[in-house]
Amino acid sequence: VEYAVLLNESGAIVWQVPLEGSIIAGSVHAKGTYVVINLIDRKAVSEVVLVGPTGSVLWNKTPSNLVYQVRVIREGIGFIGADRAFVFDFEGQTLWEYPFEGQVLRGDIGDDGSITVVVREMTGHLSQDSRPQIIMLSPLGKEVCSYSLDHDPNLVYQARSEERRVGK
Repeated sequence: VEYAVLLNESGAIVWQVPLEGSIIAGSVHAKGTYVVINLIDRKAVSEVVLVGPTGSVLWNKTPSNLVYQVRVIREGIGFIGADRAFVFDFEGQTLWEYPFEGQVLRGDIGDDGSITVVVREMTGHLSQDSRPQIIMLSPLGKEVCSYSLDHDPNLVYQARSEERRVGK
């Protein structure tokens, strides 16, 4: 059993929650109201758990494919999975889902809920060649733009709002 623990600014434990599986990622709401945790079990099945402000588990989801990244955003919880991106509200209802036509290689979720991923897509219907494509989605799940790349990128990172304000 692993534990998720929320500490306050002075280091005191606010809550502690036991969880089945291995914690591979997590994200905390700016005010500590919600914490989303990405778990993986021994069979390589992802489970996503949303914990509320008192340490109670509000919901858990087991997506059909692996979840690579989760993040608490303004509207709810953003996910990047092996073949799709989606956002759930804080009650666990799907706000939007965007399936990709290939395997996700890398990605990042912005604090505004925008999602950028690199997907390995086939170059044609008759060809077995594939090429990485970067796809940017708006906070509402609409495609903003996409570009084919010559090589796989090493890092996909969306600047956080505080970094954009200071020009980083």
